[in-house]
Amino acid sequence: MIKPPFYSFFGTLCVVSMAVLMGTPVKADTPPPLRFGPYLQQNVVIEGSPTGFSYVPPAGWYTAKAGWMEPLNLLPNTWFHQTYLEADGNTTISPYQADLGMELNLKPLHFLEGGVGYNRILYPYTLVGFVRPADSPSTWLPSPAEWRTREILDARKTEGVGADVFNFHADANAEIGDLQLLAGASRSLWDVDITDRDIIYDYRSGLLIKKQDYLSSLYAQGLLSTDPHFGGFTARGIEIRDQFTWATATSQSENLISGGFFGLRHGQNGERSYQGLDGLVGFWTSQPQLDGQIWWKHFQISLEWMWNIQILHLSEN
Repeated sequence: MIKPPFYSFFGTLCVVSMAVLMGTPVKADTPPPLRFGPYLQQNVVIEGSPTGFSYVPPAGWYTAKAGWMEPLNLLPNTWFHQTYLEADGNTTISPYQADLGMELNLKPLHFLEGGVGYNRILYPYTLVGFVRPADSPSTWLPSPAEWRTREILDARKTEGVGADVFNFHADANAEIGDLQLLAGASRSLWDVDITDRDIIYDYRSGLLIKKQDYLSSLYAQGLLSTDPHFGGFTARGIEIRDQFTWATATSQSENLISGGFFGLRHGQNGERSYQGLDGLVGFWTSQPQLDGQIWWKHFQISLEWMWNIQILHLSEN
């Protein structure tokens, strides 16, 4: 049975498919590659609720990535324009966990992309886990009151613990005038190396997972390029996004609808660099900690600053 949060996702996916089948010109993902070749990228993300952190803890992380994007352009056709093979290594640091990873992406057609990745996550004494009672069913989960913000921040594992995460993703995109539509899916296999816990709290998604579990996600996104200018600041445009995430083994799920601006910066970007701030206001239509709470507690604010540098002056030709 398809749940209501899927409707906007499938609606956007249908529009993308129709645009492709009708031959509508499409462009690369946002932000598009400024140049091909080696690049460095940094991201800083801060997320939290403007109405307090009683139910869901605030989050923030820093990501550094170094990679190479090799143009393919297998055929002299618009459908094969800006196709590429990309490989990168990345590291992420947050107050809760850190990870090292690698990723391989392939864009065989102008409007399709897929990739695989691996991350090794480290919990420096911050793992939040629960033991299933002996007489409980296999579907047992701790009550929401046992894993709210205070309980999460106070919980400590006496030794460091890690996890192996294997990722798969696929994305489609199309552009009609100044409107860009994107839709995609991802699936990650988790293997947490711990023996005395059965249920684990995932800081990124805010869901409970088992030691071996799948986390999957579907998203639909619309980007409207407006290029507004005000007081020396410029922005690329506005966006709206719907993301549905679920854990297979625990059957927990959540859905977040958000909207805001992207690419805000002072002045203009350089020829081989991109800097921009994305700001989104989100509303949880479904979230295990917030279901049943008053509506104004469902809001979330997300800020992300990205800095991308293309090292060499290379074009796709």
